[in-house]
Amino acid sequence: MATEIADYMSWNIQNFSSKHAVKNVFRNLEVVPWIATLIRKMDANVVGIMEVTLGTGAQAVQLLAQELQSQANIAGASETWKSDTSDRNVATTRSVARRADKYALVWDSSKVSLLNQKLSDQIQNISPITFADRLPLSWVMSDINNTYRVDCLLWHAPQPAYHNKAATIQLIADLAVEIAKQSGNKRGLISGDFNYNTNSVSAYAPLTNLGYVGLFNGDPTTLTTLKNFINNLIANEKLVLAGDVDEAFLANAYDNIFLLGASGSDDFKVNIPYEVLQDARNKITVQMVTRLNLQNAMKNALQISDHMPLVVTVSV
Repeated sequence: MATEIADYMSWNIQNFSSKHAVKNVFRNLEVVPWIATLIRKMDANVVGIMEVTLGTGAQAVQLLAQELQSQANIAGASETWKSDTSDRNVATTRSVARRADKYALVWDSSKVSLLNQKLSDQIQNISPITFADRLPLSWVMSDINNTYRVDCLLWHAPQPAYHNKAATIQLIADLAVEIAKQSGNKRGLISGDFNYNTNSVSAYAPLTNLGYVGLFNGDPTTLTTLKNFINNLIANEKLVLAGDVDEAFLANAYDNIFLLGASGSDDFKVNIPYEVLQDARNKITVQMVTRLNLQNAMKNALQISDHMPLVVTVSV
């Protein structure tokens, strides 16, 4: 029988800051409570977050952990939420310092254990690997009894203009190999915003050649632009009514979760504008979808993030 290690969510929350945290998704419902509700709805107990801002991002992460704990307490659930925010992932001395942001981990410590959270250049006794700009975050994730461990990496890869396809992916693959040599662990999880089409077999060959399996290959995970959505509103309305919500709302297949030596089940991508649309429909008596509903769903989704969260149950 499989042992569940964690219900893991990977999410690039665009420019996550204290200012962003208090934006309204709906009237009287701010971003952080909306995100916390979604995390608990998805039963995620570990969340890896990208694009935490350098300024007040750590405060937003703390607000999220506090909101998760508050919701758990109200529900009478035995959850203990903690958070950890990384250092900046590009040194101030680098010429590309302006591309820096931070990572964060938020987790329910009553369900899962997280250890040794650090940026890749802080890992001792491994061969140095030179990343073009943002360093990955490394940590170890285990079941609450610390019986099974998974070496984890979270990476906000270089933007498409600076991405060198397989050569860029080779860097994270090399880092995973170095970490595995040091830990002796044969289980790995690599997640993030890879900023390159996850359906490209050749670009991700450095990972798949190691045995990593992508769970969301080719799935669109970024919002289309509001302008593009409105310009094609009639066609998008038909797509939504037909249930083709990804085609209506989403664009690029950039985010993914890769697993090695562990199984992934119940993998799910949350389509934020459709989730927002459903929330809005639940708040009113008229259940029909209108073009105004769709425009508002896109606008409100943009208040949350331009990337979709990915969720998977990791077991051994």
